[in-house]
Amino acid sequence: MEFYSHPGKPLDLHLREVAMEMQECLQDIPGPGRDVLPLLAAVTGFTHDFGKYTTFFQRYLLEKVRDGDKHHHAFISGLWGSYLVATLLKKEETILEATLAFAPLLCFMAITRHHANLDNLERHLVRPGDLEDPELTEVQPSLRYKLQLVEEQVADLFARREDIFPSLLNAQEPFNFFSPDLLETFCSSWRGIYAQLYRLHRRFKQADGFTRRKAYFLLLALYSALIDADKREAGGVGAVPRCCLPPGAVDSFKEKKFAASSSDDINSLREEIYQKVTNTITRVSLDQHLFTLTAPTGAGKTLTSLSAALRLRERLHREKGYSARIIYALPFTNIIDQTFTVFGDVLRASLKDFAAKESNYLLKHHYLADTIYKLEGENAGEEFSLEESLLLIESWQSEIIVTTFVQLLHSLIGFQNRMLKKSNKLLGSIVIMDEVQNIPVEYWELVREVLKGLAEYFGAYIILMTATKPLLFKYGEAIELVGDEELVRQFFNRLNRVQVQVDLRPKRVVEVAAEFARQYDPSRSYLLIVNTINSSLELYQCIKQFLREQGHEPLMFYLSTNVVPLERKKRVEEINQALSSKQKPVVVSTQVVEAGVDLDFDIVWRDLSPIDSIIQAAGRCNRHSHKRGGLVRVLHLVDEEGHTLANRVYGAIHCHVVRKIFEQYSEFTEKDFFDLVEEFFRIVEEKKSKDEAAKIIAAMEDLYFSDLNNEGRITVSDFKLIEELPSYVDVFVELDERAREIWRFYQETVLKEKDLLKRRRNFLGFKRDFYERILSVPAKLALGLDSVTRPLYLSRDILEKYYEPETGFRRQLDDDPIIL
Repeated sequence: MEFYSHPGKPLDLHLREVAMEMQECLQDIPGPGRDVLPLLAAVTGFTHDFGKYTTFFQRYLLEKVRDGDKHHHAFISGLWGSYLVATLLKKEETILEATLAFAPLLCFMAITRHHANLDNLERHLVRPGDLEDPELTEVQPSLRYKLQLVEEQVADLFARREDIFPSLLNAQEPFNFFSPDLLETFCSSWRGIYAQLYRLHRRFKQADGFTRRKAYFLLLALYSALIDADKREAGGVGAVPRCCLPPGAVDSFKEKKFAASSSDDINSLREEIYQKVTNTITRVSLDQHLFTLTAPTGAGKTLTSLSAALRLRERLHREKGYSARIIYALPFTNIIDQTFTVFGDVLRASLKDFAAKESNYLLKHHYLADTIYKLEGENAGEEFSLEESLLLIESWQSEIIVTTFVQLLHSLIGFQNRMLKKSNKLLGSIVIMDEVQNIPVEYWELVREVLKGLAEYFGAYIILMTATKPLLFKYGEAIELVGDEELVRQFFNRLNRVQVQVDLRPKRVVEVAAEFARQYDPSRSYLLIVNTINSSLELYQCIKQFLREQGHEPLMFYLSTNVVPLERKKRVEEINQALSSKQKPVVVSTQVVEAGVDLDFDIVWRDLSPIDSIIQAAGRCNRHSHKRGGLVRVLHLVDEEGHTLANRVYGAIHCHVVRKIFEQYSEFTEKDFFDLVEEFFRIVEEKKSKDEAAKIIAAMEDLYFSDLNNEGRITVSDFKLIEELPSYVDVFVELDERAREIWRFYQETVLKEKDLLKRRRNFLGFKRDFYERILSVPAKLALGLDSVTRPLYLSRDILEKYYEPETGFRRQLDDDPIIL
């Protein structure tokens, strides 16, 4: 008799292929338990859809006949999986380490939740005594209902066991870990098997923190590998073949690209740092997994880190026998495109087939990225369908992935099915985190422990890269790739590109604008960075007015998230072109310009902020050391009541610490950056509360992913790298005819489409174009817009009422404190 998992897909074939994909995915993962992990993966894959053997599911799938919820299959499949894991582990001759003793529990949770998000394990378990009552009267109602379904499903499976045996035997053919007596025992003893999970969980809660934390990572590995393989296999999309990457690709690129570069101070420093880092990575012990790369802004860290990762990858392949994926993470989506382009140029210079197999080698993943995956093989150069591309992109099927901190960290500290699908690609990987100082201080301890866990349990290598070296790793945990602390300080001391002047006297925006107008020199380019959208709008308008009154009409630009993303991107390109052509623009911006944007001004003014942000701002001043000394002025902006505007964005602690430090340093140069930022982070870490981070770590150790029972405790789901803004709404801004076409297409193919799969497929085709025209604004400013749709719709007919071409969404200047 034939059983099916999906329309036209034999169930035994689906189980076998998912098991084989999972086993292959976790086969070469380094670290403790690597001999047993592939077995656990194969069993999880083999058992994950066991419940589909019931008559209830087969009739539901093939005949569209529904008998209540009896076709549900995840819970009974989880029980079957836990039983098979427990049985097989008893046969293992080696003594299992502590964490693997809890593998039946982890397998149960991975399978039970493989069509949903991870939640709280305890809510799926029942005290053994309560199971002795045939009516299950003491069991919580929703769980009692599930167990009653299992009772009927088990009876059905037992009655049809002779038909099921051949299919299961065929499904496990490569593994040989199933025999008919196992199914009979399961059907006759399933309540006892289920009760054993409760007992095992009691033991788990009493285990030490190390064991429970490793269990968290093991669960992520199994769950991620399962949902990844299951979704792709069901969609007919196999794993992409692995590719070789040349370890000397960056060297080759540099020889071609920079052969004619001058040997001035900054280029000499870049080359020295490059050589130091590459030499260190080729000699360091592979038992060392944690690294930092600290160098001044503009010192070529991007290419240097890529070269280090490629060399490390080659060593791992040669000495340990596996190819590590390279994950390069950045804090903001607006700087990913630039890094992705650089990496593409590097690989294109060394790989003849890069154009045809681009996605095999290099992938970009964030919410605005195009949903395009280029095909490898006989039809190289073609593209997968949108659904196929999405499956491959979201599961990071590539050798180098350029992504965001959100995608990376929510794949490690997460509960959502869609975010955890790619977590398995982090096992044994090389992770580079650029501009790591952008991680909130209150999460440092959490991120530190997660990265250390990824390295310790699953052999990942971590490189934290920054110009400001936050104290993310503790002393002695990581090796600095540039050299010892004194050498790093010497590299900073060699640069003298900027002088920083600090003026802590409180000033209102109009006073700063007037001061700027008095000091304005048409022969210099200027960048002014403030902390809130409202202060940036007021500053822009005041400066424009004051300069016009003095007879100046400079080229002026405004940048913030008050302007639609598409227009922001265009303006950055226009500013870059103006600076390259020796024009002298005046740019007023929020922090969107600080990280990763390669702009170079003569003079920078910066509102009070943490020292690392000031150093990032200084990195836009005389960046390439081609000008006479650059000047950075730090000011203290206040509102009409005299309250510090920076407090609204960075909090009182950060601002208090930086003001205390600046009381001692009213003027300093680039050689002081290293010591100043070290002092700043040391004091801030001492003052910042670590309570929330500690509670999330505890939730990870308890496998407490989300609080569906509203118990009020902190869970893994409480980790949010970017906090959602309260009382904000998204608005689609119809700036031009192209925007009108996109909105019309959105209405016709998404909003009016009743088929959810078609709706999703249609949206993927123009997702990037759509989001590039979205703004997030306070709800009170969007009153009067079409509120029937989500997002809200700002049509060109009323555009002038709500949106100003120069500065974006119209706002009341006295209310909104939002940054960026």
